[in-house]
Amino acid sequence: FSFAASVGRDDNANGGGAATRDSAFASANAKYSFEKVTLMGAVESGSDFNGVAGQDNQAYLVGFEASLPAGFGIAGAYKMEALDNQGGVAGTDVEQGSYSIIGQYWNGPIGFKLGYAANLESETNGKTDKDSDSNTISGQLMAVHNGFVPYLRIAGRTVGDADTDIVTRIGLEYGF
Repeated sequence: FSFAASVGRDDNANGGGAATRDSAFASANAKYSFEKVTLMGAVESGSDFNGVAGQDNQAYLVGFEASLPAGFGIAGAYKMEALDNQGGVAGTDVEQGSYSIIGQYWNGPIGFKLGYAANLESETNGKTDKDSDSNTISGQLMAVHNGFVPYLRIAGRTVGDADTDIVTRIGLEYGF
């Protein structure tokens, strides 16, 4: 079991912007592992978010990871964020949830991931925002070599009722 908590304040030392950026936050997270399963949760709350007086944010996340036999694994999470008084306008409250699930398979240094992520429709003052939902399905082929992980990712993303965009990425990650 591990747990962490933090509090902080942006006193405008972050990027040298205007002195009105002052905001405060508090957050906590916990992780519990047993056998080959890890459960996670986190919560964060902020006031005067991004320097906007009265614009407060709240967010939470719950998730899991599980190592399965024969090189398989699965992970998933649900996230929710809310912003009160968006843009400093009293009573303009926005919230949106999202979730993701990823399955993976490793055979020695070669791995494959298949993932699905969705942003649910956002709501402003309890009313659904048009075309605010989106989803992405992706497949990734990767290999581990001396701590580096080159990969090829192909994904399809759909926003609202629009046609699906296909994206191909080639990248390199490094594991510490």
